Amino acid sequence: MDSGGAEPEIAAVPPPRGQPRGLAAAAAIAALLVSAAMGGVVVRRWRRAAFWLLSDLAWYAVMIGAILAGRPRLMWGSLFAVFGWRIPAAIDAYRLARRANEIASWRSLIVTWLALTLGAAGLAAGVVRPFLAEAFQIPSKAMYPTLIVGDHVFANKLHRAPRRGDIVVFRYPIDPSVDYVKRVVGLAGDVVEISHGTVRVNDVELPRDRVQDDCPKGPDGITIFEDAIPCVLWNETLDGRAYEIGTDTVLGERDFPRNVVPPDSVFVVGDNRDNSSDSRVWGSVPLANIKGTVTFVWWSSGERGVRWDRVSMPLR
Repeated sequence: MDSGGAEPEIAAVPPPRGQPRGLAAAAAIAALLVSAAMGGVVVRRWRRAAFWLLSDLAWYAVMIGAILAGRPRLMWGSLFAVFGWRIPAAIDAYRLARRANEIASWRSLIVTWLALTLGAAGLAAGVVRPFLAEAFQIPSKAMYPTLIVGDHVFANKLHRAPRRGDIVVFRYPIDPSVDYVKRVVGLAGDVVEISHGTVRVNDVELPRDRVQDDCPKGPDGITIFEDAIPCVLWNETLDGRAYEIGTDTVLGERDFPRNVVPPDSVFVVGDNRDNSSDSRVWGSVPLANIKGTVTFVWWSSGERGVRWDRVSMPLR
């Protein structure tokens, strides 16, 4: 029966509110800087998170493969691709977080951020660094002109049985806590001799061609040197591989008598032949001390900034 009164009002239920923009923006930044999977994990979209995570891992696998193969351009390309690929992931993370109602929260974002960061660090420290590749910075001039102070290189740790001519990183036999980098000139059983700067391996003289001889002279006509930088440069060839070495004088001063390289060891010297502490001083290096083989300079910087001409420079 109509009482003549107005129909009772039905209270409108407001639509569910999404997450604040601050949380969504943080999720997007985390997806860009930490992992492309951040957005999916935060809102528990596991399939989406798995897709973005696997894509991240795929690009990192390409990057590590490029390092091991000695392909610096491919390494940089894959690194840029990682962040380029994460741009749509960041947009997706923002949208997911904005639309989520009660799932996404600052707590879940922070926990996910820490978990993925620690997971990546653990993977790098527990797998990549000890078994695949490790980065090193060159601190001295002992390998000049091939390597100079401020160069950053990767050591391929899958390649621990070097060939003659390889540049290797190894634990210093006198103090294993210190890492050295030198060039291998002799393998186990080889007879190595250095006379007047010329290297002989198994009684075969390594060919050398002088490419620079402009040592500066002082007022008295005596050669002056600048902080262990050699002024005579040579092209030396070993087993068909050509590379540059440096000496302080035309003939060189560091001789070494005939010596047989012990079993399971290598004989190493610095390319800066007159300014290098190497096997001529402290003996051969056990193969067990070798950390890996260096194939390219991936970064280089000095007092004047980045040395762009050396970035991605392959080594011979």
